[in-house]
Amino acid sequence: MSKTKVFITNLAKYNAGELVGEWFTLSEGIDELNKVLKKVLGSDEEYFISDYEADFEIGEYDNLEELVKFASLFDELSEVEKTVVIYLSEFLGLNREDIFLKMKSETLLDDCIVYEASNETELGEEISDCMEIPEHLKGYIDYEKIGRDEVYNGATQVGDYYIIYN
Repeated sequence: MSKTKVFITNLAKYNAGELVGEWFTLSEGIDELNKVLKKVLGSDEEYFISDYEADFEIGEYDNLEELVKFASLFDELSEVEKTVVIYLSEFLGLNREDIFLKMKSETLLDDCIVYEASNETELGEEISDCMEIPEHLKGYIDYEKIGRDEVYNGATQVGDYYIIYN
């Protein structure tokens, strides 16, 4: 079940100095959304999103039906995939439509290398695990420096992951 919520506000009432709105959980679906819109808008036509609780950015005039679809797909993603969505949006500036297409076509991770590491030393260890290093040499390796070099070369930390975009 999604924890993604938006506060839908009646724009006409807001412009008249009155706050009329309601929280809506995106996982409730389109039918429930239409009920909430009727309740919030009444005879008015325009709304805006005045607040939200989500792992991804939401604009005040985003299309609610598209948000419901996006959130539905987002909820099905693994933790790593959700982190990549945040990375693509916040660090690379991809718009939600492009990310949505990547999620639908299951190509979200195609252009990324994701390491589970919370600091540069762990990143260096993760990278070194992908190589064959003789056991007697492992004590001489500066894992922090390897991780730092990857950060200098473009690895970006998002939560407990480092992501390299190809």
